[in-house]
Amino acid sequence: MGCILEDKLREANRFFERVKLRIKRGKFYLRSSHFPKKPGETAQKRAEIALNVTANPAGLKLAIAKAKEVDAQLVWEKFDWTPYLKDSDRPAETVGEWLEKFEADHWSKVQQTPKKLNSWHKDYELKFNHLPEDQPLTIELLRQVIEKKSSPSTRSRQGYVFAFRRLAEFAGLPGVEVLKTLSRGYSSSKSVQPRDLPTDAAIADALELLPPDWQWLYKAMAIYGLRSHEVFRLRTDRLHEDPPLLEVTDNSKTGSRIAYPIENYSWCFDIQDFQLPAIKVEGRNNNRLGMAISQKFRQKNLGFIPYALRHCYARRGFEEGYPPDFLAVSMGHSLQVHLKIYRAWWGEDAYMKVFKDIRAKRRARADTP
Repeated sequence: MGCILEDKLREANRFFERVKLRIKRGKFYLRSSHFPKKPGETAQKRAEIALNVTANPAGLKLAIAKAKEVDAQLVWEKFDWTPYLKDSDRPAETVGEWLEKFEADHWSKVQQTPKKLNSWHKDYELKFNHLPEDQPLTIELLRQVIEKKSSPSTRSRQGYVFAFRRLAEFAGLPGVEVLKTLSRGYSSSKSVQPRDLPTDAAIADALELLPPDWQWLYKAMAIYGLRSHEVFRLRTDRLHEDPPLLEVTDNSKTGSRIAYPIENYSWCFDIQDFQLPAIKVEGRNNNRLGMAISQKFRQKNLGFIPYALRHCYARRGFEEGYPPDFLAVSMGHSLQVHLKIYRAWWGEDAYMKVFKDIRAKRRARADTP
């Protein structure tokens, strides 16, 4: 029986142009190098289709009929993989399905360090949370959400376009160029405007509005120019040195560094009394830790956001005459960022103070016999 079946199989295969029938593990299969790419594949390759037909004379008739159908579909370029895919291989359709696949693909390529988890939350998750997961993923849907949740020529708009464009490209949606045009007109240099920062006297007054268990955190941010989340990513064993130093650990935004104190000499801040508020740190990424501090600032009506303390540190360092490259290293960013972003926040007073100090020193030298 086996030899007869094999002979009939070879005879049938003579009439097919794009496929071949074969027997494997007692079942009929169709093999072809002309199948189009499966969803998610990047290159065309030879593939097989399981016909779920037993390899016997009766099954051969069914297999030949299916082979003729598929062969004709390939010849006329009408073949569709959908009926032959397992559930796990079927292309995603809804937003929720695509988001699940996108996240799985992302973490298959990126190690889940605290820094990378925070970047995922900030760059992708916060934007994806605004997408309706039960609707089909389309360019038009992404465009509508971008326009609803952000304003033109803003950093927020640029962030939405970046995240949604990456999702659209991953899903292979046509018309991704439509999303790219939505981010036109944004420039990071244009988005930064000089802003009124609290004076050092206002910073000292605001300290008294916080409960005792929040005061060390506040003082550390003011004196060392720390990012909000960095107060939870510190080593404090060098606080006893002169000057007292803080070491930011490598699970912060820009990795480990030494932070140097630049305080206002009128302050009576005791930085040795280390204490952090009893808020959950384990399992929370940098962005969520920063949000907890921002919430406390709002609750206590301090009058400024936590990041203002970091900008005031940079301004104070400039007024004291510290070189910008030193300040950039202490704050954990590049010199370019320091000069382009942070200096844009300072008003005329900071520059006038430096100008007057330099002139006073020059006059003092000129008057010295």
